[in-house]
Amino acid sequence: MSKTIVNKMGVKIYPSIAFKTPALYRQDDEVKNVPTSTMGFEPYFDFSDEELREIFATLEEDSAEITDFTGKMAIRYNLEGVKNRIMHDDPTPNPKCVALNDHLRLLPDGAVPVCYFDSRTVGNLRSTPFRKLWFDSQETREMRNAVKHCNGCWIACETVPNSVYTGNILGFLWKLVIFPTKSVR
Repeated sequence: MSKTIVNKMGVKIYPSIAFKTPALYRQDDEVKNVPTSTMGFEPYFDFSDEELREIFATLEEDSAEITDFTGKMAIRYNLEGVKNRIMHDDPTPNPKCVALNDHLRLLPDGAVPVCYFDSRTVGNLRSTPFRKLWFDSQETREMRNAVKHCNGCWIACETVPNSVYTGNILGFLWKLVIFPTKSVR
């Protein structure tokens, strides 16, 4: 019902499955909930296998309606990773994380957190010039090193940029070209 209403207004809805342990919006706590394995995905709710099959079938149907090629590929890439992790105990695809290397998060108050799962900040752009924070900050260098050793997570706002910047999405696209009739597992 609500999807029909917002579609009439031209608002696009992209599905997501919520994590139990996000950290980004808990900045005051300086929370680090980085996954300890490449599986890195624990849904907020415990679903039965049948419920998961139904959810993923619906999400795949919805993704087929996306007309923007880039958006469609990003959603399908993300869905494959989520489904593989939840239903098949398979941590693929698993692009290398590039948080704080090729992109950054910027919160409304100017804070620059490490990533979605690590709310520790490397600085604040309201009080520190970008050049100093990005290129000259010892704290940023230390957090980048931590990111390099991260096992990986699976949240679209991290994995989609990671897949693009590392080229990992090209393998996914290649698979779609070679096996176009196969859906995400």
